[in-house]
Amino acid sequence: MASADPDVERRVAVLGWVSLALAVAALVLLFAPLPVDDAQLLTLKVAALPLSVVAVFIALRSRRLVVAHGVERGWQPGLGGMILGGFALAAALIGVVIPMLAAG
Repeated sequence: MASADPDVERRVAVLGWVSLALAVAALVLLFAPLPVDDAQLLTLKVAALPLSVVAVFIALRSRRLVVAHGVERGWQPGLGGMILGGFALAAALIGVVIPMLAAG
């Protein structure tokens, strides 16, 4: 199979790296021991939720380009962004949103 247009491959790679960076940022906000008080820590953990959602959506857009154009190179960061973004989304929901809803 012939490789896709170089511009599409570049776009897929950039979207993948952006997705991966956002997913890692969300995971850092969720799990890194940050030297802030509890109110700020909760705010940072809540901020991880939209970051992880955006990371997953960008990774899905990258995946759609991979499938539509037959991209053979540069798709791996998007897959990593999708996996880590999904993990960050699940961690944010389980660790932040559900306890906040349960607390009333």
